[in-house]
Amino acid sequence: MKVTLPTHLASTAIEAAPRLNKLKESAREVEALFLKDLMSSMRKAMGVRLGGGLGASQYEDLFDRAVADQLSRSTDLGVAKTLVKSLGRQIVGESITKSRANAAKVEVNA
Repeated sequence: MKVTLPTHLASTAIEAAPRLNKLKESAREVEALFLKDLMSSMRKAMGVRLGGGLGASQYEDLFDRAVADQLSRSTDLGVAKTLVKSLGRQIVGESITKSRANAAKVEVNA
């Protein structure tokens, strides 16, 4: 099915797309940070260490980051989706408001 948008809505969608894509990636990164902190807290609560020595805490931090990043890319916890849904509405709303303001300027200048 082909859907044709009115010109002002099509330009709004085009304008909002880069900001929405950036929001999606940022939300995924927030989800990864949440997972990393969750994994670190669970490790501390259980008293589990990944080796010993001087670099053990740095290794654990890097390991937790890598695992959290992969989990955020491969699973859907819903954190990123909720952020995108909530903040995406704001981005689209701002784009619609801007589009309407530009359309009003065109009508006044015409």
